[in-house]
Amino acid sequence: MKIYIPDRWVVLELATPDVIYKKVLAGWSGSYLQGDSWKLSSAIENTVETDDSYEFTCHSGSVYRCHKHSLGLTVLTTGVLTEMKEEASKTDWIKINIDEELV
Repeated sequence: MKIYIPDRWVVLELATPDVIYKKVLAGWSGSYLQGDSWKLSSAIENTVETDDSYEFTCHSGSVYRCHKHSLGLTVLTTGVLTEMKEEASKTDWIKINIDEELV
């Protein structure tokens, strides 16, 4: 089991006509030697809320420990999400939105 602790994160809702998936879009700020990075989780299967964070267990077995105070997008993940929405808008079968229940 891999545990990820992103610097910034949002939950995306990806809806097809048949199924709705929720996934974590996670971002990490880089340094001088290493650039910013991002990762999109597999489908969330379980969520545990604590006082200061959410732990999302995903289909792959990975866990995303997401602190409530770090909810949001990085510059990089803002661009990634924009590109994902643009690609999704070219088809009628998928919609992508930020899950507003956590905001």
